[in-house]
Amino acid sequence: MIALCKQNRLICVLEVHDTTGFGEEGAAASLDEAVTYWISQKSALVGQENYVVINIGNEPIGNNNAAQWTSATVAAIQRMRNNGFEHLLMVDGPNWGQDWQFVMRDNAQTVLNADTQHNTVLSIHMYAVFNTASAITSYLNRFQTMGWPLVIGEFGWRFNSNEVDHETILSEAVARNLGYLGWSWSGNTDPILDMSASFNPNQLTTWGQRIFNGANGIAATAREATIYGGPCNDTTPPTVPGAPTASGVTATSANLTWGASTTAREATIYGGPCNDTTPPTVPGAPTASGVTATSANLTWGASTDSGCSGLAGYNVYREQGATDPQLGTSVTNSITLTNLSPNTQYQVYVRARDRAGNLSGNSALVTFTTPPNTGGGCRVAYTASNWGGGNGFTGGVTITNTGTSTINGWNLVWTYANGQRVTAMWNATYSQPATVVTATNVDYNRTIAPGGQVNFGFNGSWNGVTNTNPTAFTLNGGNCTLG
Repeated sequence: MIALCKQNRLICVLEVHDTTGFGEEGAAASLDEAVTYWISQKSALVGQENYVVINIGNEPIGNNNAAQWTSATVAAIQRMRNNGFEHLLMVDGPNWGQDWQFVMRDNAQTVLNADTQHNTVLSIHMYAVFNTASAITSYLNRFQTMGWPLVIGEFGWRFNSNEVDHETILSEAVARNLGYLGWSWSGNTDPILDMSASFNPNQLTTWGQRIFNGANGIAATAREATIYGGPCNDTTPPTVPGAPTASGVTATSANLTWGASTTAREATIYGGPCNDTTPPTVPGAPTASGVTATSANLTWGASTDSGCSGLAGYNVYREQGATDPQLGTSVTNSITLTNLSPNTQYQVYVRARDRAGNLSGNSALVTFTTPPNTGGGCRVAYTASNWGGGNGFTGGVTITNTGTSTINGWNLVWTYANGQRVTAMWNATYSQPATVVTATNVDYNRTIAPGGQVNFGFNGSWNGVTNTNPTAFTLNGGNCTLG
């Protein structure tokens, strides 16, 4: 397999597939058993570090006791390193790879810290759980904000309305410089996910045409790995060797030596080596607009980057003394800050970052104050329907503005009492660091006129025993009535 990869100038991602759904799939192997397999194959892998990524185990934990993923993954990484593996390691999330209970997301730093070589990448598999743009971007935002290495290690396509939003995955992956691996080339047990018919590259399916030849697809974005020298359009010959000299001449042989030639370094724009230590320029002073009790729009003058890695985006911070919390990130020179506190002064600055991780200096501060929330004036109706045969449920929320003034931007907050987790949301974005859920408007439903309503829905998980409805809701900090 490795020889075939080299022959075709590819990087191998090798995996143990037997771990799929461990804890729920009775025949699945544990991550520890997967490591034992890798150790048995060590002689074939040592020396191939530049050509092989080791995915320790495919989708290694099912939906039963997904919390075991953290300790099992930490132990697997440590055992791989203790046995001398120096390869880039890839680890899939639990919940059959989809991490809908956010165990990987919430324990990512613990897993990364387990690698003494700091050479592990996390892998998320995106299927029907990620069937909305907000579910995808919310998940990716957390990793980007924290600077955690992530690859979208599997995803399918939207062959019906409830399936994964592959268009958002492709565009967001390219915008964030994330690698992606679509599933699957051919021979899948569910043929609708095949990219080619009967492994024939000349018979691409609808999915195959899209991922290879469409916008943000493989043909448009793939680059040859640098270990193979690519991408390289080299038309410059080496310098002329020095004049040879002869020595040790016999009747049938002679030794020759000459001055070595040199080869010009390829420009980084064509994929040449890049050792970027130059930070971007300082962003322009930000300005604030559209300030509400819980949100604000910021814009600033764009930075430039003269280093070889290129400008990647911006980090936005709140000036707060010794430790300035990061409020968000953006790939453009604007951002909408959400989840702000009402009636609070904010001093905010921006730093640009490049793809090598260099940060610019701080921009000038912008100061703004969020107005008090009006409180009350709202009614919330909440419904939940448990799925048969599993620990999932679908929820729906209706917010009614019972006040006399228009609500311009909203955050709805509630608390779960039984460990429920939101896994995907539509018509709103969400965050849930623990038991508290915050749902935030999207652009098209940020305003609610007096007497008007907005609706949003979500999928979630529960413990299979108790799934009680929340008993209180606050909208922009004010209590709402129920019903």
